Amino acid sequence: TQPGQQQHLEDRLFRHFRGWTWSERSRDTSSWLWDFGYDIQRHGLRKWACKDCILVNRPTIASFTSSGLQNAANHLWREHKTPAPEGEKKSTAQLKSEGALKSNQPTIASVLKLDVNKPTEQNIANNIISRFDKQHFQRMLVELIVSSNQSLSFAENPTLQEIFDYLDPSVSIQRANLTARAVRYKIIQEYDRHRQKVIEALRNSPGALHISFDGWTSRNKLALYGIACFFRDEKNRPCKIMIGVPEAHRHFGFTIGGEVLDVLHTLGVGPEKIGYFTLDNAENNDTAMEVIG
Repeated sequence: TQPGQQQHLEDRLFRHFRGWTWSERSRDTSSWLWDFGYDIQRHGLRKWACKDCILVNRPTIASFTSSGLQNAANHLWREHKTPAPEGEKKSTAQLKSEGALKSNQPTIASVLKLDVNKPTEQNIANNIISRFDKQHFQRMLVELIVSSNQSLSFAENPTLQEIFDYLDPSVSIQRANLTARAVRYKIIQEYDRHRQKVIEALRNSPGALHISFDGWTSRNKLALYGIACFFRDEKNRPCKIMIGVPEAHRHFGFTIGGEVLDVLHTLGVGPEKIGYFTLDNAENNDTAMEVIG
């Protein structure tokens, strides 16, 4: 969700929950469920409010106390078909649904018509099953979507999923296909995992960090600013890296400058590390540089 849309959704949230505020407690938000719910409080009571209900503008927004998050997990599965991320605890509703599916779910042996009572065919089935790595498949699918600049919903394309099944029935049998939401979750996980490496590389650079940024419009009409950094690494080799692609809701210089500063601050880059800025001659860049300076 982009900043402008995010503010709109938050305004909608508090119209539904008059008298509530953001939670101020020292809060445990380690559960994956907090990625899908707003954390709000009133009179010492802390609640999870469903982001999807807010997003689709339902007349009644599902909410649950912070001590009853299992109910939130059940709601996400029943109402929005949102599964628990890989490796996280599944809701009772999801487990029941998957259990019902598994009772009629095909196996490699049934799909390939193998008789596992025969040693040779048993070995064939086991080799096919052990060869398929679900996590590796999902990682490759996410990399395909990111590297080819596809929509997140590309993972749900029925034709693509048919191709996967044609190449290896294990994809469907092991429920390895990803939803658009799951792709987004995995991308954010990878971003968070690698961000510290970027921070350390910039911090350990022996010289100044030189910045360049420019605007462009994505295929879905988002006005974005690509921010690139040029620097020398610890071995004095020239490097370049894209450090941010924030959305600029308005092409005003002060808006652009603020977005650039936010990205630099997030990566721990202070003014003492900044070298040159290389920009085109657009007027709003003059104002942006005044804000940054």
